[in-house]
Amino acid sequence: MSLPMNAPSVGVPTHNPQVKISRSMKNGPSSLGATVDSLMGFITDKIRRGSDDDRLFLTDVYESYKIYRASEGFKGFENKKDLKKALEKRNYSVGNSKGDNNKVCIFNAKLIDE
Repeated sequence: MSLPMNAPSVGVPTHNPQVKISRSMKNGPSSLGATVDSLMGFITDKIRRGSDDDRLFLTDVYESYKIYRASEGFKGFENKKDLKKALEKRNYSVGNSKGDNNKVCIFNAKLIDE
């Protein structure tokens, strides 16, 4: 069975004036959902569990996240605090390292460069 020539394709939304579209839906990849996805995607793609001696500086990981986000086509990016929260949600230990002049580190983790 084929669709008539003027029928919309499956999955393509049609305009309905009674349906209000939220700002986050209009914004597309820069919306909150995409931001959370980019944080979790970055963590999944680029960070791995390491040995007890492995640690990453949060500042360096944040810079890598900004590059990753731009390369994935997302606009804008979250702040370091949001990255830290996302890492902690994934059970990474994040805190100040006395041996590194009290810089904020992600412990037992390494950055994957693919």
